[in-house]
Amino acid sequence: MHQNTDIQNELETISPFWQTLHATMPYQVPAQYFEELHGIVRASIEKEAVYAELESVAPLLNTIPKTNVYQQPIAVPQKALPVFRFAKWAVAALFIGVMAISTFLYNSKVEKFDYSAYSTMDHNQLMQSMSDSTLLSYIDAHETLITTPDISIPEYDVETSASLIEKSSDQALLEYIESSN
Repeated sequence: MHQNTDIQNELETISPFWQTLHATMPYQVPAQYFEELHGIVRASIEKEAVYAELESVAPLLNTIPKTNVYQQPIAVPQKALPVFRFAKWAVAALFIGVMAISTFLYNSKVEKFDYSAYSTMDHNQLMQSMSDSTLLSYIDAHETLITTPDISIPEYDVETSASLIEKSSDQALLEYIESSN
């Protein structure tokens, strides 16, 4: 913004106040603040004599070692890592191989049921050879498949003109004759 004089001139004409502001960060963290923060907090806790009070309230809790738990973990030796990585990859490859082979074997089963024998058989002869008790036990077992709700079909009588004339009253017939003339 300071390099472009047009913008700077325009801002000066609009408001000279904006030229007095500097683009610097108003807040700064002291050097080594976050590295020393846990020590500062711990020192302020110890100043309050919390441990003396803790000894009187719960002596067992005071026996817990008061060490700094916020430490960097100890580095693992680099020599052990390649073997461990190889073992993880080997286990993963073995698992994937077992899953692939079992899926292949499951899906490659050949259908052993011969449906063509049922398409060529004589159903009438089969029904004659079955006993009545076999058929009744099948019906009892599959009764829910056979039961259907009763369906009533209305009966319609097709009446002839002679029967309609016989059923009509004399008054209705006279009205019909007068309306048709």
